[in-house]
Amino acid sequence: MKAVLVFSFSGESIPEKRMENLFYSAKKGSKFKNKKGDYLIAKDESRWIIFYSLGKRKKVDIFILREAILKVREIVRTLRIRKIKVFEKNLRKLPLDFNFEISLFSSLLNYHFERKKEKKKEKDEVIFVFRKKNKTVDEYLSAINFVRDLINAGADEINPESLEKIVKDEFREFKVRVYKGKELSNKGFGGILAVGKGGAYEPRLIKIEYLPEKYNKTVALVGKAVTFDSGGLNVKPYSAMEDMKIDMSGGAVVLGVIKLASKLRLPVRIKGYIPTVENMPGPGSYKQGDIVKIYNGKTVEIRHTDAEGRLILADALSLAEEEGADLIIDYATLTGACITALGTKIAAILGTDKKALKRMFDVSWNIQEPLWELPLPAFYEKDVKSEIADVKNTGYGTGGGTIKAALFLKEFIEKTGWLHLDIAGPVYFDKGKFFGLKGATGFGVRLTVEFLKAF
Repeated sequence: MKAVLVFSFSGESIPEKRMENLFYSAKKGSKFKNKKGDYLIAKDESRWIIFYSLGKRKKVDIFILREAILKVREIVRTLRIRKIKVFEKNLRKLPLDFNFEISLFSSLLNYHFERKKEKKKEKDEVIFVFRKKNKTVDEYLSAINFVRDLINAGADEINPESLEKIVKDEFREFKVRVYKGKELSNKGFGGILAVGKGGAYEPRLIKIEYLPEKYNKTVALVGKAVTFDSGGLNVKPYSAMEDMKIDMSGGAVVLGVIKLASKLRLPVRIKGYIPTVENMPGPGSYKQGDIVKIYNGKTVEIRHTDAEGRLILADALSLAEEEGADLIIDYATLTGACITALGTKIAAILGTDKKALKRMFDVSWNIQEPLWELPLPAFYEKDVKSEIADVKNTGYGTGGGTIKAALFLKEFIEKTGWLHLDIAGPVYFDKGKFFGLKGATGFGVRLTVEFLKAF
């Protein structure tokens, strides 16, 4: 049996006589008041009609639309239908691209990571059908789901060696440069070398560049890619280690942004820097008390081996600034303190380029990949300093963990405008859901691309 979805709005009629008559007939005797979230199910010959109210038209945003999609999916499943046609005549004056937003979000909800299961679940996807397919949705979907696949895969599949191969296979048309082995040492990437010494796989710094024919600005994207974080010699407890396959999410986001930006042919040059390591205990592991020299010459006292992400980012940030960019953005599942402060659905943003920060912040709430700004106060800078090196990787005193970790990173960028996104919360949901999405969410990919469109 076929189905049609008709969105209604408070105080408005439906611009088609037959549908309007069916709407009023279905309302009789019901509790439907055409307020946001109200819905009706009616039958018209051989098809189901679902009327769902979005409330007042001028107040409709992506969050309201996503709530509606989630509810409609539930209704459609109870009717045992897999496809539902969207009635479009009354949607054209919405303050957003309804075709794109509904198509993208509903498609992201249909994603399942099951390729390693012997018996896969029966597909429970629901497809929202429009008269004309929005081809751009496929570009977004491909890039975001590519990132989700990388993050969802286990450390048995994603490690520094395999990540290099994936990048070279997936981005053959791009300029890719990989630092590893003696070259890491000769170049002075001490943070990456130190953290990676305990792992079974050689650490790397992967560089990838998207170079459009015409561009006015260059952005450097730096992504933390610890393919598994045991904590090193300061081993994490079981509960904190369980999901540490996701500690490479920052690197995955960088790859997703480059993939999508190239498909959309954005006129922005993008340089990607992905330091990738395993943080494992072993005979060669770095230790508390070590002094590590970073690429820009600054030294770091190691106070705890589970504060490793900032070390590999320091090397990559230093190189990114040396090679030049109009703006540097880094992405990292960096601190548990970020989740304590903002919960699991909001990421932190900190930085020195206030204009870029505000634009990124505004975009984040417009598309519901929410960010919240945290400060970089000068009075906390002394907490990052060390008595025996330039800075220390932790041991900053009580509280402010996300802020102080960002202040540590700031030590490795001297002149270039910089944004830091701590995505520890919304990038992955094991037990809950991020607006309906389970597992890796792809958070940060669309956010950055929408930001770069106006860069």
